[in-house]
Amino acid sequence: MTDILNLEPKAVWSHFADFCSIPHPSGHEQGIAEYLCEFAKKNGLEFKVEECGNVIIKKPATKGYENKDTVILQSHIDMVPVADNSVVHDFLKDPIIPVVKEDGFVYAKGTTLGADDGIGACTTLAILEDKELNHGPLIAVFTVEEESTMKGALQIAPEVLQEGKYLINLDSEDDDFLFVACAGSADINLKFTSKRIEVEDAKGFSVSLSGLKGGHSGTDIDKGRANAAEVLSAILLDVSDNTCDLFLSDFTSGHVRNSIPSTAKITVKVPNDRAEEFIKSVKASFAFYQDFYKGTDPDMTLSVNETKCDKAFGLTDTQTFLSLIRALPLGPIRPWDINPDIVETSVNLGLVSSDDNGLYLCLMPRSLKESGLDDIISKLSVFSSLIDNLEIEIDNRHPCWESPSDNSLISCLKKNYKEITGKDMIVTALHAGLECAMFAAKAPNLQLVSLGATINSPHSPFERVSIQGTKNVYEAVKRTLSQL
Repeated sequence: MTDILNLEPKAVWSHFADFCSIPHPSGHEQGIAEYLCEFAKKNGLEFKVEECGNVIIKKPATKGYENKDTVILQSHIDMVPVADNSVVHDFLKDPIIPVVKEDGFVYAKGTTLGADDGIGACTTLAILEDKELNHGPLIAVFTVEEESTMKGALQIAPEVLQEGKYLINLDSEDDDFLFVACAGSADINLKFTSKRIEVEDAKGFSVSLSGLKGGHSGTDIDKGRANAAEVLSAILLDVSDNTCDLFLSDFTSGHVRNSIPSTAKITVKVPNDRAEEFIKSVKASFAFYQDFYKGTDPDMTLSVNETKCDKAFGLTDTQTFLSLIRALPLGPIRPWDINPDIVETSVNLGLVSSDDNGLYLCLMPRSLKESGLDDIISKLSVFSSLIDNLEIEIDNRHPCWESPSDNSLISCLKKNYKEITGKDMIVTALHAGLECAMFAAKAPNLQLVSLGATINSPHSPFERVSIQGTKNVYEAVKRTLSQL
């Protein structure tokens, strides 16, 4: 922790160290909310907590800047809770342990770091407590459950947003970019109804896949990384097709819907007389995928262990379910027509689970276009209709967002960033969800933009945030606030 407190800007990293010490996964942001309220009291700032849990802090203009337009600084205070398979971590109790490395980034010890979006929130706090900065009226908006339900953005009082002329969202993850558009998304739940049966003369085995990179299901979806659930399904389907019958008992993969799963575990029953062949076949199939993904997931590992296993799903249902996962359209689906280097539409399989009534899949399609989201949801619905005992539920649709690519806010941020770094910021779209989509609907006259320090592999235990990028964004926003 001492190392992180020595980083610049000290005010940002001091708050971030405090954030790391307070558990705050989605739906459990109360500790951070209390921290923000105490911060406001300490600094003599007006604040309120909305019924949904959002914290709003207002800072009046400095002398001589009273007639300037109001700027809203916005970030979310929840984080995605994902731990490495080898790490025991209770995200409701245990602190995040930040680690400063020589590559210029801050990581966490075996878990997600929470820089998404803790670093944005702490940048705002550092600005609010700066006594030397000249600025117009400021409103700091700290929202809840961005990583799960978008509750804070959906339920924020419109009048809070309508007070501002400008809104700077500090939740994007590349400090050389300004984002003026983002993807919409939906939650798709698939339930494959099945009942476990007794399987005689069979041994139980657990097959675990781990060490994959995982990552953010939007910003990392184009990197070709393996999805643990998909790969493990492919391995066992290959064994089932070519070696021996399998009876699936349990399947677990992933932690949250909007993360590419880095681990998966399947429990199966195998006929006693085919047990040795099963183990050899699983390892042989794994070797194929280990080679296939060696460029993106070099640390992929597999373990096969005999285990106690009672009932299991039938042979046909096992084959059908594994085939379903294998056939799903996952990953990038379509490039953006404006810039083919950016993904327009994608699908992520984030969660797999099972119980006595069947097996469950949680997917998240995204698209920069509402029509693209309509199309992929339609395809998944038609796909699901072809399989008996499969139910589909579509929920929590969130809109796309697109703002003008040039306005006074964008011009000011670009100018200041160029002066600080010598680099031109690129104005573009983000293949991920931003709360800006909901804000734009509630306050159509707002000038909206999103930026943030570079964060690699968010939503995974490999998450890291750039130290220099954090400083660059902090300085660019401060200068902009003094000039708007």
